[in-house]
Amino acid sequence: MTTTVKEGKVELLKKKLGKKWVEMYIRLTPGSVHLYEDGMIKPPTKLIDIEKATIDKNPEGIGKSFCFGISIENNNYMFAAENDADQINWVEALNKCVGHEPTPPPGWDAQGSPSGGGGVDGSPGVPKKGSSNILFRAKKKVSGKMAGSALVKHQVMNDEIRQLLDSLRKVVERVTDAKTAAEVEKQLIKMVMKAYFQLDKGTISKDDVRNIDSILRKAFNQVDKMFGYYQVRPVSQLTEGLGRAAQFLQQATEAVITMLSQFVRDENIVKMRNALHILSEPQFLIKVWDCPAIEQDLLNLVSAMAKYTMIEL
Repeated sequence: MTTTVKEGKVELLKKKLGKKWVEMYIRLTPGSVHLYEDGMIKPPTKLIDIEKATIDKNPEGIGKSFCFGISIENNNYMFAAENDADQINWVEALNKCVGHEPTPPPGWDAQGSPSGGGGVDGSPGVPKKGSSNILFRAKKKVSGKMAGSALVKHQVMNDEIRQLLDSLRKVVERVTDAKTAAEVEKQLIKMVMKAYFQLDKGTISKDDVRNIDSILRKAFNQVDKMFGYYQVRPVSQLTEGLGRAAQFLQQATEAVITMLSQFVRDENIVKMRNALHILSEPQFLIKVWDCPAIEQDLLNLVSAMAKYTMIEL
C-alpha cells in the first residue's frame, strides 16, 4: 500500500488561466505529487513525477507569500501554503519524496477500485469511469514500484506489448532462472511506462520513440528469420544471423538508455541497462536456439514479435 507523506490544501498557480491561483488538494507519496480538484471525491486529475525534481522554497518573482516550487526539466509548478509553518512542512515533505520512483495514489487496488485506505484519513477516493486512454490509466494506476504487477500488464498495456512481455519472460526463464526473468520483465515495463510519461509531458518526441521502434522491428524480423532454422540447422551455423539480431538489440538498448537517462536516477539506469544487456547478448540467443525443449515458448515469442511488427506506431 502506498504511504502518504503529507496531504492538504494549497494554492496552485495556473498559467493557462492567466496566472491565476487556484485552490487544490494535494497528496505527496514517494516520487509523486497527486493533485485533486474536488478534494477526495474524485481521483487525482494530475500526477507529477518528482523523482528527479528540485524543490525551491521562496521562489523569486512570484509576488505571493508562503510559496514553494517544484522544478522538473523545463517544467515549473508553483504552490502557496497557508502560512510560514505550513510552507516549511511542505518543503520538507517534498524533499523526502524526491529521489524515489513514482508511486500511485493511495487507496487503489489492482482493478482501479477503492481499496479502503492508504491515506492519512483513510479516504481512497472514487474511481473515474469511462476513460480507456492509456496515459490516463497509467497516471492513475501505475508507478515504478508497481512495475512487475499484473495491473500494469493487464490494464495499461495493449495486447501486443502484453503478449510480447509474457512470451519473453517465459523464454528468459527457461534459459536463465525465474528471478532473472522477473527482473528483466520488471525493468522493461518501467522503461515503457517512463517513456509514456515523458512522451505525454513533451520531454521526449514521437521521433525518439519511432527511432527505437524502427530498430526493434529490424531485430524482431531478424529473429523471425532465424526461427525458420531453429532445430533445422545446428546452432553453430546460425551464429552470424543470431549475432545480427543481437546487434539490432544492442542498438535499441543504447537508444533507450540515451532517451531515458535524463529522467531516471543513475542506479535505476544501471538496472535497465543490465536487463537489456541480457537480451542483447549473442550468447543468450545462442542458448535459446540450442534448446530443443523451448520450442513452444520460442514459437509464442516469435509470433508475438510478428504481431507487434504488424501494428503501426
